[in-house]
Amino acid sequence: MKSKKFFFIVFTLIIVIITLDKLSIARDEAPYWRVIVHEEYGIGLVSGAYVIVFDKNETRMFEGTTDTYGRVQWSIPSGFNYDEYKVVAQKSGFGDGVKFVNYNGGDIIVDRKST
Repeated sequence: MKSKKFFFIVFTLIIVIITLDKLSIARDEAPYWRVIVHEEYGIGLVSGAYVIVFDKNETRMFEGTTDTYGRVQWSIPSGFNYDEYKVVAQKSGFGDGVKFVNYNGGDIIVDRKST
């Protein structure tokens, strides 16, 4: 009886380890949006509630507010490193075809990359 319980626990641990490993590989290989933003300007999403971004080792979520024209404006806190960060997930009606909008005439480069 004890050997069956031991086997079940070991088998379950192996399955969990394999699953977690596959998830981490899938995240590393997944395509992402690379967004380079000038500090003065925010970025906006045509449709959606938030984006989750990470910059180096930090993970952040920026919430958007809708302006009078129905566009979403992101409030990015001052002091954030704007040089380069990756959007790893977004809640948007456009899915993979998510669009970034420049409201203030500054330079925003959106580059579709895959790792």
